[in-house]
Amino acid sequence: MRKRRDYSARRDEKLPYIVFGKDSIRRRRFQTLNDQDQAIVIGGGIAGVSSALSLADSGCQVYVIEKKPSIGGHALRFGCKATDQCHSCGVCLARDKIIKAASCPNIHLLTQAEVVDLQESGSGFVVTVRRKPQFIDVEKCTACSLCYQRCPKPDRAISRAYLSPIPSGYVINQSECLLFQEERGDCDLCRTICPAGAISFDQQEELITLRASAVIVASGFSAYDARRKGHFGYGRLRQVISGLDLEQRLLAGEAKSLVPQAAGDAPRIAFVQCVGSRDPHIGQDYCSRVCCKYAVRVAAKLKFQIPEAEITIFFIDLQRTEREFLGLLERMSGKIRLVKGLPVEIEPAVEGGDRVSMRYENIDQGRMERADFDLVVLSVGVAPSEENQSLAQILGLKLGSDGFFAPLDLTDSTITARPGIFLAGTCQGPKSLVESILHGQEAAMRALALMRRREEVRHG
Repeated sequence: MRKRRDYSARRDEKLPYIVFGKDSIRRRRFQTLNDQDQAIVIGGGIAGVSSALSLADSGCQVYVIEKKPSIGGHALRFGCKATDQCHSCGVCLARDKIIKAASCPNIHLLTQAEVVDLQESGSGFVVTVRRKPQFIDVEKCTACSLCYQRCPKPDRAISRAYLSPIPSGYVINQSECLLFQEERGDCDLCRTICPAGAISFDQQEELITLRASAVIVASGFSAYDARRKGHFGYGRLRQVISGLDLEQRLLAGEAKSLVPQAAGDAPRIAFVQCVGSRDPHIGQDYCSRVCCKYAVRVAAKLKFQIPEAEITIFFIDLQRTEREFLGLLERMSGKIRLVKGLPVEIEPAVEGGDRVSMRYENIDQGRMERADFDLVVLSVGVAPSEENQSLAQILGLKLGSDGFFAPLDLTDSTITARPGIFLAGTCQGPKSLVESILHGQEAAMRALALMRRREEVRHG
């Protein structure tokens, strides 16, 4: 049976200070609030965090609704691209903001939660949030990892909860946990092994009611599934990985062992651009805007760490729109090879040992060519979040033909057709980390301006 909590009528009481979606035993007293002082941010990625911080810094109480166990989104999967100098990738800035948001007293995090209803009420909204059971008390969890080690389905049923590069605890995914599945409904290894007694399966789903005068949608994006491009061999050839896979390996410090090159030969690495972008055949004919800068930055990082590596980037067009990126391209001239054209197929090399053979079009030369590589990195595109359709119906918003949320006016991409609801970050379209941060701040400023106007009208 669901529990129902209503925070809407308790603004003069002690509100729970929530980290990783768990009510802390530490509670803080906040000032008496009215509807105009509260806002809801849907999505705890970097755009949502940026919006929440801007709102909180202005004295607003902010509820961040995040469907995953911890905030940060894709930003926590990216590593710094600096070599002997900064390449302005934005990762450091994003992590600082995420850590700051987690400790901000004006920000309340509801993780493993989703918005299920929104209704207008006076000059604001009443929002219903469904929150899944947490099962692991993060106040007791010491991140010892025993539950993770003993779990029959690690990384699926139990995973690390990240708030920084260091795991801050663990979370249980009910849909994957064997205890909740018919084939093995008595599994409770994690609970019995936990030395801190942090695991309890008695928790229930909750329905939480919130009031706010502004809602910011920051539901983020989904990375394109490279398996849909079967001829590239992703998921079939171990030498073919995605950019996000590469990020995880670099974060783990595996740069040197990343490329098992042929004995005596320099490691050969290929980056393939526009995988899931600019392709009308899959319904994604737009440019993801971030892949070119991403690939060149990571190529520079790999070249810095593995100087002998031979790196080639295959592309349709390079988006030369930023001065910093042009400077990086100039510095990498002669260090990486740029080929205008994309692969037709990637298969195991006949005589290349562990290498793969790529047949590709060289547009500048006007011919098909073939080359062998130790590692192929697919720069996957930015796709709309899978929840956009259902969330748009709940919020009464429209989606564009590309599946992203449509703003009311292209001159201000934060404003929607529904007053009081704003857009932030990649839910509106592809953006870099820095662009998402700025867009989140802009959405917050629009929301604050609305609150102040309503306050002025109310007080005449």
